[in-house]
Amino acid sequence: MSDRFHCFTLIARQFVASLVGFLLCSIVFAQVDRAVAEKLLQQSGTLAQIDALTPQFRANFEQALREQRDHPITGDEVRKFATMGDTSFAPTKLRETIINTVAERLSATNAKGVAEWYESENAKKMLALEAAASAANHAESVKKGIALNGSQPKERTAQLKSMIEASRAALFVANLSINMAVGAAVSAASATSLATPPTYAQLRDAALRDRESLVQSITDVMHAVYATTYEKASDRELGDYLSYLQSPAGSQFSSAIVEAFDRAVATSSAELSTSLIQLKQPPKRSR
Repeated sequence: MSDRFHCFTLIARQFVASLVGFLLCSIVFAQVDRAVAEKLLQQSGTLAQIDALTPQFRANFEQALREQRDHPITGDEVRKFATMGDTSFAPTKLRETIINTVAERLSATNAKGVAEWYESENAKKMLALEAAASAANHAESVKKGIALNGSQPKERTAQLKSMIEASRAALFVANLSINMAVGAAVSAASATSLATPPTYAQLRDAALRDRESLVQSITDVMHAVYATTYEKASDRELGDYLSYLQSPAGSQFSSAIVEAFDRAVATSSAELSTSLIQLKQPPKRSR
C-alpha cells in the first residue's frame, strides 16, 4: 500500500510540476489581442512598409517569368500571372498575416513594454528621424554616413552597430530579400514548368546558405545609413533606444516582426503557387 501511495504521490508531483510549467509558459507567451498588435505595428512604422511589398514582388515575379527557358511564355501571359501575384500578395492579406503572427508571438507583458517605449518622447523623436531618413536620397545617406563613421567617436560607432544587431534590422532585410526572390522563382516555375516545381521550403533552404554573407553586406550599408539617420540624436537618446531594443520587450517584438514577414511571404507564395499549378490542370470533363 505504501509503495502504491509513494508511486501515486510521485506521479501527482510530476503532474503538478508540468501543470505549473505549462501555466507559466502560457502566461509568458500568451498571445496579445490582435488590436494591440496592430496598434504597436502602426506606432513602430512597420505597417507602412507592407504596401511596398506588392509592387516589389510583382517586379521580381515578372523578371522570373521572363527568365524561364523550359517553357517560354508570351507578354500577355506574364501580365496575367503577375496580376494573380498582385492578388496573392495584396497588402490586406499580408497585413492580416503579419498582425496575427505578432499577436501570437508577443506576450502581454512585453506588449506593455513596447507600448511604453513608443509612447515616450524619445521614441517619437527616433521615429521622426527614421521617417526623414526614409524620404532622403539613399546613396547620399550612405556616402554621408561613411564619412560620419570615420570621424565620430568609437563609442558611438559601437552603439550604432549594437542597435543594428539588437533590432535584427539586417536579418529582417536579408530574410525579406531571400523570401521575395524565392517566392518569385517558385511561382514562376509553378506557372511555366511542365515538371513538378521545387517547393518554397526547398529553394529557401538552399538560399539560406548564403544568408550570413548577405546579412554582413547589409549590416555594412546599414551602419552608414544609421550614422546619418541618427546624427541629430544624442548619445543618451541612442543609449535609451538601445536599452529598449535589448530589453525583453524590444527583443521579442523585433523577433516577432521578422517571423511575421517570413510567414506572410511564405503564405502568399504558397497560395500563388497553388493557383498557378491549378491553372495548368486540364478542365474536368462533364459527364
